[in-house]
Amino acid sequence: MSSIEPAPVSPQGIERLFQQASNDARANLGSTNEDGRRQALRVARSLVASLENPEDVVMRYVWEMGSQQFAQRCNAETLLIIRIMRVITAIGFAGEAGQQSYVATPLTKAIIKPALEAAAKIW
Repeated sequence: MSSIEPAPVSPQGIERLFQQASNDARANLGSTNEDGRRQALRVARSLVASLENPEDVVMRYVWEMGSQQFAQRCNAETLLIIRIMRVITAIGFAGEAGQQSYVATPLTKAIIKPALEAAAKIW
């Protein structure tokens, strides 16, 4: 497999990618072979893509945002945003993608549905 292939929908396709990712990872463990490492990453990304649904992908790209971006959008201090996001991530309304970078979680996705959003506004 030389490139990321379209997400297989069959369990056999997913199993094949899983086996290949596992084999490639084992073969490149501790290796300095850059081509092998890149191949292992390509297969691993294909496996992840086969397991994700389109909604997850869109939410990850739309929602991933750093503390500074949040602060700029809200006209707030970055440190305040960091402190608020610590609480929000602790209760599961957002996830941490990296240092001071945040992504949507299933709870985020649920709360943006109109019925649940309306219920939250009543609070």
